[in-house]
Amino acid sequence: VHLAAVNAALARLDDGTYGRCTECRGPVGDERLAALPWAALLCIDRDRIEAHNVSSHSLASAAVEEQP
Repeated sequence: VHLAAVNAALARLDDGTYGRCTECRGPVGDERLAALPWAALLCIDRDRIEAHNVSSHSLASAAVEEQP
């Protein structure tokens, strides 16, 4: 666990947004928070963001490989 993730969770606790997805504001859920108290995203939002990041990375890598 990164200290930044824990500190961000503590900040959400202070500002009253702990337990809410930072992307869609939906409830993260007790089971997810019990497993990962620093969780900031619903699984579906996390998966969507990670898929986008992988796609962006793949496109950037392909562009670099195409350069002479």
